[in-house]
Amino acid sequence: MEKDFVDVSFSVGGQDFICEIKVTRNLTLAQAFRAALGQLLDYSHPRVGKPWQMVMFLDQRLDQRRLKLTSVLKIAVVVGDGEKFVLLDPDGAPPPLKAIFET
Repeated sequence: MEKDFVDVSFSVGGQDFICEIKVTRNLTLAQAFRAALGQLLDYSHPRVGKPWQMVMFLDQRLDQRRLKLTSVLKIAVVVGDGEKFVLLDPDGAPPPLKAIFET
């Protein structure tokens, strides 16, 4: 069950993360991306003190234009790839995520 509308939250290495999970069963990839992006930006903004790190989980890989946008906004993108999860753009992702997800 979501808490405060956030799909998943966790802490690793002293950093707090919020995550939005979007699947494209009933959405296009563009719609899923926009929904996750808006939710992450909206939910991360009100936090006072130490900021949240943001992660978007998708079931399809993003195109380079959208991936560049997430990089600029410091949003990590993780994609389900078979039975594993792959961190896209690992150079721009927070270091604790590199230890959890394949790159």
